[in-house]
Amino acid sequence: QEDTFGADDEDWSIYRDISKEEDEEEEEEDRLMLMQYNELLEKYAPDYLAGLDRQACERIQSTLMYRFTEGTQPAILEHPAAPLTKEQVWQREVDIMARRYQLHLNVERIRVPEVLFQPSILGIDQTGVVESICQMIKNIGCCPQDLVKNVFVTGGGFSTIPGLKERLACDLRQALPLQTDVGIRIAKDPFLDAWRGAAKWAAQPAFGDQCVTRDMYLECGSDYLKEHSLGNLFYRPTAPQVVDGVSTLQQKGTKAKRSV
Repeated sequence: QEDTFGADDEDWSIYRDISKEEDEEEEEEDRLMLMQYNELLEKYAPDYLAGLDRQACERIQSTLMYRFTEGTQPAILEHPAAPLTKEQVWQREVDIMARRYQLHLNVERIRVPEVLFQPSILGIDQTGVVESICQMIKNIGCCPQDLVKNVFVTGGGFSTIPGLKERLACDLRQALPLQTDVGIRIAKDPFLDAWRGAAKWAAQPAFGDQCVTRDMYLECGSDYLKEHSLGNLFYRPTAPQVVDGVSTLQQKGTKAKRSV
């Protein structure tokens, strides 16, 4: 009779079944032997198993991937060597369940304030704070040195981020011409300074003339802004004229110095 064993792929599954049964038997034997060793160690060296668990936790916690995903939290062993009490088992299950619902922050802590400088990382098609300052100086067109010497940061929230002053000064120096003197000032109370300034403005007698009336709102809509002395009305100054190689701005500065 012709031997057709192997013609069908299912014929070879018998070897996989035999190998699986042997592996299961070996694992069961290893597990029973390990339990016996643990009982002996617990009896004659009770601190040895706990030391093994501490070493295992230290090895796990020292890895870069664990630091990145779990931070400084202590590692939880899946199969600890030392036997656990009922309270320890319950606490272990609670800790495992709690970590499943944790939100780990790593590079996000840096990326959140970076939105000020790169709004594109959130998909916002706008310029960052440095580009906005440079564009404002370019639009004004005169005395940029006086403007960048007096950059005032307020408004609370992002203005209280540690290192914001240094980062803003560094990026402005890179974007502005060489040897430009940059001065950054942070408000004493960034959370309330803007409100106090608006409160003083609202207390002035002329405040009513600078507000949008009901009739103006109904006529122009909600997007209308009334021009006033504290608004951001854009103006384009006249370019300085050059006379005998000296600009009119330099002549005015020389006269001012002489008068003093």
